[in-house]
Amino acid sequence: MPKNPFACSECHMIIPEESKQSFSLYSNMKKVALVEELENRDLGKIGKVDELVERLIKSDYEKLELDELLAKLVECSPQADTKGGKAEIISKLMTEYSKKYDPKCKHHPSAPVSSDWTGYVVVLDPSRSEIANRLNIEAPGNYALKVNLR
Repeated sequence: MPKNPFACSECHMIIPEESKQSFSLYSNMKKVALVEELENRDLGKIGKVDELVERLIKSDYEKLELDELLAKLVECSPQADTKGGKAEIISKLMTEYSKKYDPKCKHHPSAPVSSDWTGYVVVLDPSRSEIANRLNIEAPGNYALKVNLR
């Protein structure tokens, strides 16, 4: 079952959480390990975990060449402005990194999603599935049986 999943209120498809922070190798590290890594790089070690992670990521970005930074920026946000020097691109990347994850259903982007759902069914071939037929499922995927909106 997906970690911290959301479900679409329209089609009940499960939308796993894929936050932007998941691309960071520091996101799952404990504070002790983060502080140790910061000490190794001679960076400040005081602050909350989020601040420590941001400091390490910024340090990693500063080691990259401009074309690598631009590629990462376009990967994070294809519509982002890619003009500017290295410091400006790093700033834009850090802004993208700090944005909160906003889950959306790929079939119903305007439909509300909820983390309050029950039941779980995996449909591999909707044309051959009696469950898919009863639930009006037309696309393969993971689905919630009931989605509650608050």
